[in-house]
Amino acid sequence: MTRGVSALWTNHTLRAITLATTLGEAGIGALPVAAALLAQNYGSASLAGMLVALFAVGALVGSLAYARYPVADHLPELRVVVLLAGVGIPLLLLPATTGALTGSALFVVSGLSYGPLLIALLTNRERQSPADAHIQVFALAAGLRLTGAAAGAAVAGWFTTHGAGWVADGVALSQILAALLGIALMGGIRPLLVQR
Repeated sequence: MTRGVSALWTNHTLRAITLATTLGEAGIGALPVAAALLAQNYGSASLAGMLVALFAVGALVGSLAYARYPVADHLPELRVVVLLAGVGIPLLLLPATTGALTGSALFVVSGLSYGPLLIALLTNRERQSPADAHIQVFALAAGLRLTGAAAGAAVAGWFTTHGAGWVADGVALSQILAALLGIALMGGIRPLLVQR
């Protein structure tokens, strides 16, 4: 595993995208908590599972659309930061919603970016991982994302007493901050526009 750690640390592009998506995954880990709180606000606690399922449906549709129209396939790092923001921006509107229909639509729209985000992330790992540490890089990076998701769920639990708005905003801001972190670690927008 030391080869994987070394590759993740020494490869600038791989490190930047791994750290950014780990932060983003913290928000995804908190998403079910936000869904549960929002469902209560909408008057139906049982709606929580449906909101998460709608996010997943959006992710599936986004993945299928990307498979048909692979926009900027040669720029996976750019796609990662754009799609992180795409996941977060619709979720910023959740605290202002009062109806389940609008909230459900925002979960779907957010999910539309999450599916292609995972494709871009895996493309980054595939292209940037050295051949002798390929499996190790994938395993370590996946572990970091799972750890991020678990941390996000734990932190969201602490904020449940503040209400759905706080948690939903936290989920949204984690995605936007992750996009900004990715841009900063890559050295700005310009390096993201160059094929690697």
